[in-house]
Amino acid sequence: MQPNPILRFSDDEKQGLLQTLNASSSSSPVHFDLAAPHTLESKLVAARIYCLSNEELSVLISTGVRPRSLTLSLTLSHSLTLSLSRCTLHSFARYFLDDPEDLKRPLNHRNEAAALSLIQQRVPGQSELQSQLHEHIENLWPQFHHEDAGLDDREGAGRRETGETTASFHRWAAEVAIKSSDLVVGTFPPLGIRGCFSERDILRGEDILSIPRRALVFDETVLETDLGKMLSVIPGLGMDNLLIVFTMIDRFDDDSFWKPFWDELPEAFGTGLSFPMEVVELLQGSSAYGEIVKAQSHIRNLYEECTLVFDVLLSAYPTLLDASWFTFDRYLWAVELWYGYGGLIYLPLVHLPT
Repeated sequence: MQPNPILRFSDDEKQGLLQTLNASSSSSPVHFDLAAPHTLESKLVAARIYCLSNEELSVLISTGVRPRSLTLSLTLSHSLTLSLSRCTLHSFARYFLDDPEDLKRPLNHRNEAAALSLIQQRVPGQSELQSQLHEHIENLWPQFHHEDAGLDDREGAGRRETGETTASFHRWAAEVAIKSSDLVVGTFPPLGIRGCFSERDILRGEDILSIPRRALVFDETVLETDLGKMLSVIPGLGMDNLLIVFTMIDRFDDDSFWKPFWDELPEAFGTGLSFPMEVVELLQGSSAYGEIVKAQSHIRNLYEECTLVFDVLLSAYPTLLDASWFTFDRYLWAVELWYGYGGLIYLPLVHLPT
């Protein structure tokens, strides 16, 4: 089957961006033909708009285009840490979209990589376009290198983590058939961001990461566990809170299937939900300030609503559960994990082998 070069824009916000930037290939801005004789810049603009995440789109501030619902992502930025150093604030500014004109140049690493990959996949046979893309990519690294202190060759290269916890995680990943392009867990100075990186060059078209269904932590796999089944019969416990409560308990269960994964996660995530008030105050005057204050209050209220559930669980299983697992800090940790680092995965409508 031939790849489809037509990008179809179904939501009003992205259609509005196409109109604002004159990037639409038709009078009705619902699609863009990547195979048509547009300039590379026009194709990149359309692809960047197409690849905008909900978080990037939700904080779009423009006099020409204003999304119907302005809700700031609770995560704020994966690189905005409690230190709020100059380079961190710079990364924060680069991560979010403040003006549609920003889309005429690389917005951030994730969006640009997605846009380039999209064009290459949808229009694979145009040699001239591929040559232009290659030249663009060659010029891309120096630009990001200059603008982001976290990507400094000397200070920003990933450093492999060692220790028994990390070794246990890698053994578990191999046992459950998680496959990758030699990815390892590491940290990225100077910000201390944790993540994964490959210790070798990744080949074009190579699968970077393959995770079997049973290793994924989501509603279906959680409800297949004894703990998940038990939590599912608690009246009034919705799926979002069920997953959070499950995480609070399962991460301390030595017999948990996901124990090596839980242990490898950081002790703190540093998203806006856990910013101390003195840090939040530094954001006064920005749209982020009000959203963080509102979000922190909302999470505190959700925790208070769950305290009755915690009391019931502790009373029913006094020898299996520990009260220290159900503090607000433990709840906040699980919330930040799910809200800040949960991903959307589309599974085929067939039975997947486990």
